[in-house]
Amino acid sequence: MSRHVTDDEVGRLYDLLATRDCTKPEMCVDLGCGSRRADEIIRALRRLLGEDDTINVVAIPQHGGPWLYRLVGTYTDAKPWTVNRTLDVRSRLETINEVIASIARGADGRTTDGKMVRIVQRTLARAMEDLAELL
Repeated sequence: MSRHVTDDEVGRLYDLLATRDCTKPEMCVDLGCGSRRADEIIRALRRLLGEDDTINVVAIPQHGGPWLYRLVGTYTDAKPWTVNRTLDVRSRLETINEVIASIARGADGRTTDGKMVRIVQRTLARAMEDLAELL
């Protein structure tokens, strides 16, 4: 299990991205950490910004190379990343829905586990319906 991401690590990543865009390998060099730790720090910074800010950390594909990480403060700047993530979430929801459907067929709906599976199944169905209306 990894150690807790510190405020200092999050602040150093924010300062780095406020100065320049960078790839994860560049980030690892600047932060003195490995790729897995960089992922944890990125997630921590995204969670912090998501609490009450309009700034986001987005990743931009680079034609087969490492993705470029950037701080953005507008929806227009975040849109390509947002569209990519939305399509990814939709695909994952479809896959999870199929797995949950199979589990629900074998679960006893009278048990707590069976009830939870059916709640997840209904929630996924609703989310997929809402997304289908938009896309």
